[in-house]
Amino acid sequence: MRENRKFVPAKEAYIGKTFKKWMDSEQSKKCLWIVFSSRYGFIDSDHPIKNYNLHFVRDGDYAISENFLIY
Repeated sequence: MRENRKFVPAKEAYIGKTFKKWMDSEQSKKCLWIVFSSRYGFIDSDHPIKNYNLHFVRDGDYAISENFLIY
């Protein structure tokens, strides 16, 4: 994630290989899609987010809860 700005659009924040591969695909440019964030839940790809370091597997106890996503 970029460190020089306080908030960035979600689509600019994530740096994983799979995410970058999706962003480079033609399909990502042709359809509407959302991000499933371990901190924010389901968000629009242009939604501004702050820098965070949280992973569903590694930090599962601190990630967004299933109960929060249901409601």
